[in-house]
Amino acid sequence: MQSGSWFRTEYGLQEVAGRLYLTPASSEVEWYQPLSLPPPAKQPKRQQEWQEWPHTALARVRSPGDASGFARRWGPLGLGWIEKSFGVPSKQPFFMPRRKGLCRYREPVDAFLRAAREFRRCVTLLRGERPEGKRLPKTPQDCKTAGADMLSSYLRDCRPFVVYCGEPSGWETTWQAPSLLHYCYLLVWLDLTRGRQWHICEHRPCGEFFLRSRPTQRFCSEQCERNFRRLKSYYDKRLKKVD
Repeated sequence: MQSGSWFRTEYGLQEVAGRLYLTPASSEVEWYQPLSLPPPAKQPKRQQEWQEWPHTALARVRSPGDASGFARRWGPLGLGWIEKSFGVPSKQPFFMPRRKGLCRYREPVDAFLRAAREFRRCVTLLRGERPEGKRLPKTPQDCKTAGADMLSSYLRDCRPFVVYCGEPSGWETTWQAPSLLHYCYLLVWLDLTRGRQWHICEHRPCGEFFLRSRPTQRFCSEQCERNFRRLKSYYDKRLKKVD
């Protein structure tokens, strides 16, 4: 699916006035389309392969190092252009001009991690489960309703466009969103409308979100499935020795 473009460049961690930021480490900027990647068709071989899609990668961001890796792969979330309380001034200049027309944009790591936690909370609610925290919905139906409300609060800023590309392509449909975070929520909506299920890897040392390629899939990758069966075999043998 076609979409508006987003930018990425080399990012690193830098502390400024006691606050940790994701700061560009390169002047080269690359533009890409967040919705152009096809969904996973089968179970990946390794956990790291879930970094191949921005929304599944965002669901796995839990530390400053994770945030830095995400930003290097997909770019910043664009929190300065979101009318929500992420601790980033809503009118903060998005681009910082540089020579030769290149641009810079830095993003607070604490705000980035807060946005990632909220994203995981939304996915958890959409699955009909209760996330950690206070004032939680009591039933699976209430959870899904609360998750749908969170999702809709981002979707209302995403807009479909029709573009004429000339012959022989003709007309093409495209989506535009104000930030990469919006595109991540838009990808979740596309998963729901196309029947793709989010699940949590049942290998406990992993326990991360992934998209099922089949209804019975329990593990995010072949690596986690092998590790689970290896640990299960080990503890089963220990229990037999005890008996």
